[in-house]
Amino acid sequence: MGQVWQSWDLRLKRPAAIKIINPERLIEQANSVSPEAVVARFCREAELGARFTHPGLPTLYDAELSGSPGDLYMVWN
Repeated sequence: MGQVWQSWDLRLKRPAAIKIINPERLIEQANSVSPEAVVARFCREAELGARFTHPGLPTLYDAELSGSPGDLYMVWN
């Protein structure tokens, strides 16, 4: 559903993972999940990810969950 990119947080000097919605999933296609459902799943993933704390799971540090679907992101560490 999404793309995850390895990055470096320049301000905090630490690695981070940026997750965005795969742009191909935001195009209405026959026999596929609607773009609205993809955005809803992405937002739900962020909401659930923010609740979990476990040494084996990444921590959600930031998320943009409103606005244009192409602008949504999550930052994990």
